[in-house]
Amino acid sequence: MKQFLGVDIGGTNVKFGVVDSDGNIIKKKNTLLRKFLKVVTSVVISQNYSPKD
Repeated sequence: MKQFLGVDIGGTNVKFGVVDSDGNIIKKKNTLLRKFLKVVTSVVISQNYSPKD
């Protein structure tokens, strides 16, 4: 069964969840935006990502 990720990035919180193709919620999570951005930034840095011109 296919699963889909939904993300809602607000000014204070980030909410995300996984649903199946029938719309049933499999998992949901809520975290502070600054915590989410810290994790994303560290992943990008660890991968030596740099935007291409």
